[in-house]
This record gives sequence, structure tokens and C-alpha cells, in this order.
Amino acid sequence: MPIVINFSSLAPGTVVSNQFESQGLIITSPTVIIRNAESFKHSLQSQHQSTITQLPTRVIRARFVEPKHSRLAVTVSFSNAGKDGVHALLRVFDVAGHQIDERSFGSPGSVAQAEIHCPTANIAGFEISGRTNRWDSIDSITFDRPAIADFRVAYDGLAEPLVLRQGQKTTARLTFFRLHGSHGKILLLLRYRDGGRQGSITEG
Repeated sequence: MPIVINFSSLAPGTVVSNQFESQGLIITSPTVIIRNAESFKHSLQSQHQSTITQLPTRVIRARFVEPKHSRLAVTVSFSNAGKDGVHALLRVFDVAGHQIDERSFGSPGSVAQAEIHCPTANIAGFEISGRTNRWDSIDSITFDRPAIADFRVAYDGLAEPLVLRQGQKTTARLTFFRLHGSHGKILLLLRYRDGGRQGSITEG
């Protein structure tokens, strides 16, 4: 099930930063909770306005606790209308700050959602921006639960690839560390380049 963050539990005027860290999200730009006149919900509004361009721009930035998400959806309330129908831009970034994808969207005087899917599952953060007279605030943020490994493998040998010449024999020991209380069987497969080599896996 995806994680859905809305802001109904926070009172208007609350400054938001790490209140949702336990759910996997941290707001990194100045924001405050407002009572939204369009959706009648408690929404997240930016307190940071960029003046890099001639027109004031409202920006909200956030990062994920686990930088390996594959899906993000943001629901936004819009105010004024524009001829092009574009009011806000949603951009997602990897852990190094490189942009992965973006979506432009808008719905004059209403609520609209932008959604981004990333097959490589490396979304680490996002930014939503737009002119202050176009978009108003974020109503909700939805994202996937990142996959959590059940175990970790340690190879008891040199930090080099294990290479065998024809006719050679060797033994390699692998240690599995269980994580998060996982249990059950772990399936291991041996793969060979040709049919002339043989091997076996022994539990011990």
C-alpha cells in the first residue's frame, strides 16, 4: 500500500519540517499549514518565494528518508487561470541532486494531481514550483513504500572476484545476515558458462 500524507492533523499556522519523518518524508523548504479556501482542507503552503525571474515564484522542496522511491503523486490546489493551463512544475531528483523527470500541470480555481513513475526506483526528493498567482498549496503527497531487503550477504574472502581456471577447485563461504525479522528459505543458484564445470551448495 502506498503512503499518503495529508495535513489534517496539523493546525493552521504550524511550521512544517520533520513532522512526517517517521512516514519517510522531510520538508526542506520553509512551509506553513493553511486552511485552503479551494479544497477546504489543511494544506501545505510555501513561505519561500523565489525572485530569480521577474515574476515571484512559490517553491516547496522535500526529500525522502529512503532515496529509492519509484512513484510520487502530488495533489495541488490552484488559484488563478492561465491561458496555457500550466500552473506548477513537479520535478524529481536522485540522491546526487540530478533531475530524473518532471511534470507540468494545472487546473484553474480547482485541484489537480501530478504523478511521476520512475522504473529505476531512485527518487530521493522533489520540488514543486510555480508563479505565486497561479498555484496555492499542496493538499496531499502520495508515494510508494521502498523495498526493504530481507537479508545481507557477506563473502568471507578477498575483496576480489572469485575466478577459477580450468581444472581448479575452491571453496567460498557466504554468510547471510537476516534483517527486519525475516525468515524462510533463501534460494541460491550456481550458474556456469559451459556445461563442463560442476559445483554444489552446502548449508553449514
